[in-house]
Amino acid sequence: VYSNLQTFFDSGVLTIYVGCPMKQSPVALRLIEDAVIRLCTQKLGEDELDDVKESLKGTLILGSDSSEAQMQG
Repeated sequence: VYSNLQTFFDSGVLTIYVGCPMKQSPVALRLIEDAVIRLCTQKLGEDELDDVKESLKGTLILGSDSSEAQMQG
């Protein structure tokens, strides 16, 4: 399972990818739909929010270590 968020000034795209056997795709789609609905209707718990923050920090740190980021910095 992989997800990606692209934000723009006036819109955005959320992409969710899951690799599974074709016969399991209805179950996977239902689980993805349930998760998206939950994200839209319920607040994250403190533990979940902390996990997201730590993941974003790690992504930023690793991204700043690329040669492209070094040239831009």
